[in-house]
Amino acid sequence: MADSFSSLTESVLCYILSFLPTKDAVATSVLSKRWKPLWRSVPAFDFDCDSFSSADLPLLKILHLPHVFFSQNINFFGELLSGCPNLEDMELKYLGSTSNAIEAKFKKLPKLVRAVMNKDQIPLEVVHNVQFLRINWRVKINEDLIPEFHNLTRIEFSYSEHNRNWMEVLKVLKHCPNLQHLVIDQGGNSHCVPKCISSHLRTCCVYKYGGYETVFEFERYIVQNARLLQDMTICSYRGRSRRKKLEMIKKISLCTKLSSTCKLSFN
Repeated sequence: MADSFSSLTESVLCYILSFLPTKDAVATSVLSKRWKPLWRSVPAFDFDCDSFSSADLPLLKILHLPHVFFSQNINFFGELLSGCPNLEDMELKYLGSTSNAIEAKFKKLPKLVRAVMNKDQIPLEVVHNVQFLRINWRVKINEDLIPEFHNLTRIEFSYSEHNRNWMEVLKVLKHCPNLQHLVIDQGGNSHCVPKCISSHLRTCCVYKYGGYETVFEFERYIVQNARLLQDMTICSYRGRSRRKKLEMIKKISLCTKLSSTCKLSFN
């Protein structure tokens, strides 16, 4: 006689497994060939941090965690990453805790190529080897804590509505000597132009541009200082009127461009 689980779809079984502690969900892999891979597709993991003294995942190369919350021992996350020495791709959309501050200790990830994260979740030093970095900027940073991103060729900044201090962006860019692609999503002038802008930057895209003066100043700064810039793309809010869009286009088009091959695009 078939058991009551045999007729259930894999998506239903994974949903059921999501209510178990992760240790128990993984244990179901020994039940049969069908159960062996199911735990890997569970939509949520529930780790009992006190039952883990360390994590050892030497073969793990991709780790995407949309939402991680720690009720007590947040140091476990630092231990988890330390146990992934060959990690190449990491996405960490949210890392939370009942404590007021994140105090986990982290080690560098030497094989990491791509990282998506919030700036204040893990130290930038951990991801200093990446070639691609997407970062949601929420707080100011001490420039002394910014490492050198020698391998970074593309960086994407996402800014909150209330935080548009472009000097914070420039602080980071000064440590990206080989950057070629810069993307700004929603949101200064500087006398010292970062080398990545003056000598390497080829494309720059600004999303959700609403005509704010501080954002325009940054766009002007880029086109006036990026010698190799090929494409400057500006995407405005959908709700903007045609007249307002034409005003924004005219304003940025009148700026002097250092690169003779720079093409301005407006969407």
